[in-house]
Amino acid sequence: MTNKQVRILTVVFEPEITGHQVSQFRGAIIDRVGRDCILFHNHLDDNEYNHHYPLIQYKRIYRHASIVCIDKGVDEIYRLFSQPDWKIRIGQEEKELRIKQLKVNKYNMNVWDKFFDYRMFNWLALNNKNYQLFNQTQSLAEKIRILEQILVANILSFAKGIDWRIPEDCKIKVMIKDIVNKKVINFRGGLLSAFDIDFSTNVFLPENISLGKAASHGFGMVRRLHKHSKQQETTKK
Repeated sequence: MTNKQVRILTVVFEPEITGHQVSQFRGAIIDRVGRDCILFHNHLDDNEYNHHYPLIQYKRIYRHASIVCIDKGVDEIYRLFSQPDWKIRIGQEEKELRIKQLKVNKYNMNVWDKFFDYRMFNWLALNNKNYQLFNQTQSLAEKIRILEQILVANILSFAKGIDWRIPEDCKIKVMIKDIVNKKVINFRGGLLSAFDIDFSTNVFLPENISLGKAASHGFGMVRRLHKHSKQQETTKK
């Protein structure tokens, strides 16, 4: 299958939340809809995690609590919309969800003969193994090469998650143009390196999907970069 049509539903809610509250927002939605739908939480049971690419992702989009539903995830959002009570608890505060913006798009996934430009925010690229390799590498060019290999793997994970089978003769290409920011974040009690990067790839990626570790929590969120938009993306995040 050289191409695949994928549906993306983006729901932006009132209220506004902080970046640290995304995980709390995720937990509140899971509590509201119940744990019988795996796509909302990606756990097979209390002890076993489903390592498939998450098709329901929780975000902070322009400061607002948001959910991005991908492919089969679009069909499951009714479990939230059908709830009679939209009050949730984020931390110590009770908040009522109200839809600020709802947008549905269809994308034709393909490997193209041209490149598209993106910025990715808070990308958790490194696991324990490649973290050591990355830090032991002295050359900046080699560090970039390592990150590019990881990014290709992340895109392939997304493709597998939406059942897009890429022919072997179609090679995914990525080029990291700039590491805009690198910081250390606390996630689930551990300290992880998070990158903001500008990159190009020959795959057209849907707006606001996430790639890499903790994609369901909104890390590694992708936005299309247009001309003159680099500064805008920094200020709007």
